[in-house]
Amino acid sequence: MITKELSFITFDSYEEEVERTEKVRFLYSLPAFKLYAERTGRNFFDDNKKAVDAYVNALLEIGLKTSDDLSKEDQIKLIPLLLQPDFMDFMVNAIPCLYGEVENGRLVQNQITAENAEMAPWFGDLLNVQFFTELIAELNKFKGTVPQDRKKPQAK
Repeated sequence: MITKELSFITFDSYEEEVERTEKVRFLYSLPAFKLYAERTGRNFFDDNKKAVDAYVNALLEIGLKTSDDLSKEDQIKLIPLLLQPDFMDFMVNAIPCLYGEVENGRLVQNQITAENAEMAPWFGDLLNVQFFTELIAELNKFKGTVPQDRKKPQAK
């Protein structure tokens, strides 16, 4: 699970600017993958592969083989990646599905939490190369145990 404390500016009841910090959680889970498929009509893992391919190609273009400890300079060089449709479409669609809210001691991921994420003031702050790097690392960490929502071929 990825847990981040994100700060953003909001307004109080007196219309004064106030900085607020919120703890947000993202989890690779079967409900998140199913939610992604419901919302997009596409398979999470297929879209993830396209985004990773775009990411790897962008890394190679700037002369890097891995994304370990991207410097600020490297992140700036990767900004054109944000214009790649496969990359950005995946980020915009995946973040709300992976987002979860704690309700009664359980992490919940559903249509409502996805809509809450899309409307959250921090959503746009996560549409960047650094957060995608964190997502890739998290998925790879649990690659063997992350449930794959793939249909098994039927014997004829």
